[in-house]
Amino acid sequence: MYEIKPLWNSNMEIIDLPNCMYQLKECDLYQNNAKSTIDDVSGHEFQKKIESILKKKTDSCEIRQNNLIDQLKNLRKQLADIRISLKMLDLPQNSFKDNQLKEESLNDIVINAHPNFVPYALLAMKNAWKTIFNIKVKAYSHSTISEISKEATEFQKNIEHPTFSSDLPSLNITLIWKNCEHTEMISSPTMYVPIYGEVNIVRFLGRIGPKEYRYENSILCNEMDAVMDICYQLLRCSTNKARSNLLRFLSIYLQEKEYFGGDSMSVADIAVYSSLKRLSQAFSSKDLTSNLKEWHKRVGVVTLI
Repeated sequence: MYEIKPLWNSNMEIIDLPNCMYQLKECDLYQNNAKSTIDDVSGHEFQKKIESILKKKTDSCEIRQNNLIDQLKNLRKQLADIRISLKMLDLPQNSFKDNQLKEESLNDIVINAHPNFVPYALLAMKNAWKTIFNIKVKAYSHSTISEISKEATEFQKNIEHPTFSSDLPSLNITLIWKNCEHTEMISSPTMYVPIYGEVNIVRFLGRIGPKEYRYENSILCNEMDAVMDICYQLLRCSTNKARSNLLRFLSIYLQEKEYFGGDSMSVADIAVYSSLKRLSQAFSSKDLTSNLKEWHKRVGVVTLI
């Protein structure tokens, strides 16, 4: 048979590895004594050697972990300082003065809305919060809109009317009349990730607005979320029967309470009032139950719409 020559033997020169390959470090067991092998030590001595190596490695990992934690704490402090310089909310604990968290102005946000679907919730919030929080709105028309409706014109006039106090935290909103399917809000100037739907915008503003309207810790939190979900469906009803059923559900949630948030106004009340305002041409006040009518009067005094 034909004999194949060996590809490599001990008499051949050692192969030079390319420099581009990553070379692993030698194990500590052999790094301390390159000539020693596992066979040169007894089983007990080898175990002690391994335990010593593992302990060194563990201590080294612990030191590195502590260093990383210190770096993260330092990074967190730097981010907190940046938030303060940008005049954002959620300031660190040392911002407390007289047991009150000093709220600063937030970044500007942009809201795109179709003039046929006026976001009355913005005006309701502005009027309801005028003694505790400033909402400053400036409206523009997009090139996709040739003219705005009479209702949108009146709304723009009212919401741009200045009623500001320099002592209060404020939020600047740019409202753009645009040919868009949904009312949408853009909260990040660097990333186009909109929040769709007027109800969801109300939720967002309720979380960053005055603490009196932050409802997450309320015992009625789930009920208020359900009420705002009904508002979303209410604006998309195609039949009078479906609309009447949703109004009945709202009446049940209200029950004997003065407001959907309990004894005081909440973002849920603003969402419902805005939805009913937008649907005012689709039904009359007689479609409302007695408790909804009384509630509507109370909220109207605050929202001024």
